[in-house]
Formats: sequence, structure tokens, C-alpha cells
Amino acid sequence: IFMNLERLEERWRSLVESAPDVILLVDREGRIEYINHSQPRPNLGVEQITGRTVFDFVDAEHHAAAKADLERVFERAEMVIRVVTGPNDQGETRWFQSHMAPVQLDGKVIGATAIVRDVTNEHLADRQLKSLQDQLAHAGRVG
Repeated sequence: IFMNLERLEERWRSLVESAPDVILLVDREGRIEYINHSQPRPNLGVEQITGRTVFDFVDAEHHAAAKADLERVFERAEMVIRVVTGPNDQGETRWFQSHMAPVQLDGKVIGATAIVRDVTNEHLADRQLKSLQDQLAHAGRVG
């Protein structure tokens, strides 16, 4: 049985660490207790991210909403989805979609998981499409 547990843990660890999205475990204050990889910030290793808060990686304009989201997860055991911005290693703005959900033990929320995906390309494509639609509408009015 012990070998089976080791093998099962190895499989789950491989699955989580190779996931394309960033997977976090955070505490009530937003402190990062676990991160599967540092792909969005490759200049920082996992060990340099663990122990910091999510607020260190999110633009200040989103801090209040992120705090409110943490409260919803910990106090009401709700799942929260939000898009926020934050810098990459070069200081460029990136857009990230976060799915945060409670981790429960014996009916009590003991942490939160966050699955974070870089949606910058989708965001920029949406902005470009909106701009083209606006230009087309303007051309239609002028014509």
C-alpha cells in the first residue's frame, strides 16, 4: 500500500506541476503557500514567490477587489472568477483570469486554491475587434 501511495502522489505532483495554468494555494491574507510553477514570472523561481502575497503580483487597482474575493471564499465558501492585470518580468501589463475556490476540511475553509491563466492575447484580440467594429460603424454612418 505504501508504494501505491507514493506512486499516486508522484502522479498527482506531475499532473499539477506540468499543468499549463498556474495553480496556487493561498491563505486568508492572500499569502502564497504553494505554486506549481512560475511561468508568468520566469525570472522568479517558485521559492521566490512562495511566502509572498498575491497582491505583490496584481496591479494596485485590483487590490480591493482581490481582498473582497478572499473574504467571499473564506467567509462564505464561494467560488470567485475575476480578471486582473499585473506586470510580467519586463514590466509589461498582462491580463490574468483567476478562478478561486475554497479548500475545506471538516466543513471549515482552511485555504483557497486559485487557478490563474494568462488571457492577455484574448484581451488584446477583443480590444482590436472592438476597435474594428467601431471603425466599421463610423464608416457606415459617414457613408
